[in-house]
Amino acid sequence: MKLLNEIRDEITNSNSDLSSTLRKAKILAASLKNKQFRLWLNNELSGYKEGSELPDYRIIFTQSFGFFTGPFGSSMNNVALPTANLPDFLKDVAEKIEFTNGIKQIESLVEGTEGKSLKQVWAAEAVILAREHIQMSGRLVLTDAWKHLNVSDLENVLDQVRNRLLDFLLELQEIVPDEIASNESTNFVQDEKISNVFNYTIYGNDNIVASGSGISQNVTQNITKGDFESLSNYLESIQVQKEEIEELREIIDEQNNKPSFSEKVKTWIGKMTYKAIEGIWNVGVATAPKLLESAIKYYLGLK
Repeated sequence: MKLLNEIRDEITNSNSDLSSTLRKAKILAASLKNKQFRLWLNNELSGYKEGSELPDYRIIFTQSFGFFTGPFGSSMNNVALPTANLPDFLKDVAEKIEFTNGIKQIESLVEGTEGKSLKQVWAAEAVILAREHIQMSGRLVLTDAWKHLNVSDLENVLDQVRNRLLDFLLELQEIVPDEIASNESTNFVQDEKISNVFNYTIYGNDNIVASGSGISQNVTQNITKGDFESLSNYLESIQVQKEEIEELREIIDEQNNKPSFSEKVKTWIGKMTYKAIEGIWNVGVATAPKLLESAIKYYLGLK
């Protein structure tokens, strides 16, 4: 089918307008008479409605930060928010961004940000509900919170749409190669067969973004309670710089190795997470604080 080949060629051209390619794919969907394919294209072009089930590549795991205020004008900004004590619905607020925008909007955001990170602010109601679960010394209270979104996360959404559509078209050619090549109608193809191929290529689970699974086991095997050398070796293995490790050593020495997660330790983790956001530390933004929190807790004997 000439149209299928045109769409395939456009997808493989990284400079092509993805939204235009998806509109062209709607003509193919009409020919195939496959409702799932048509619905997916409509959602990607127009955006997903509230309450819709999102494909995995549109659920982005991230880290939340907060601004705290207290008595006598005291405050702390850009504090990485711990999520362990949050109820499940607030954990979703703190750790996930469900990106529902249409492809054209995503393309415009990528072009307009020039490599900078974006923010998604928490709703005021979520901030109020989180206050009792996120405590800070000095009677500091959470007054604002936000999630970071890297431009690379948006670029990944665009890449996933391109790659999955391409996989679907290639598999489709395997189903009816002769008919597609000769421009004959593909309406005879069993809808069930197309649906199976569509679900496998578009909604497959091979590309789920890592969110920290398996971290605890890895840390357990590498870190011994009270042995800073084991902690240092582990941090070096995940590409933490030696000067950052030395700073953490001084912080822990300052608290005389007491088994407590001090504010300075939390601040250090927040600083390291910012390095991940800026790309200085080559670790995923969502994974970074989980790695560090688990490692330090095992060293201090808090796990």
